[in-house]
Amino acid sequence: MKNQKGITLIALVITIIVLLILAGISIAMLTGDNGILTNSTKAKAQNELGTAKDQIALAANEALTNYYSGVYASNNTSAEYNDDDVASAVISGIKAASIVSSVTPDFSTLTDGGDSFTLSCNGWKVTGTVSAKGALTWSEFTNS
Repeated sequence: MKNQKGITLIALVITIIVLLILAGISIAMLTGDNGILTNSTKAKAQNELGTAKDQIALAANEALTNYYSGVYASNNTSAEYNDDDVASAVISGIKAASIVSSVTPDFSTLTDGGDSFTLSCNGWKVTGTVSAKGALTWSEFTNS
């Protein structure tokens, strides 16, 4: 019986324990607070919010261009630049923007005097602010 070859019960138990530890670590890396699934959801939401930001910025710039072309390219030599009119034009452009369907805009606080609005997607938010002169600025992404 000295020449019997095979796996001992202790070696088998140790192998199973090591595999269980590796499986636990893999599951934690996949589903934890900083896991792959959480990070991919965050990245998707931020990407869609970024797309919406670009669409809104494009609409705001188009409205601004239309305002300036109406004021300065017209034959009216007495036309003047007006901050309130610029802000109104930009806000109208923002409200009319075509935004990616997964993003929910909240324009309820956006008034002609210049104010902020919120875009949200999968629990992530970003706030845009229109200044009195029509400039558009953005906050950092936040998780609500």
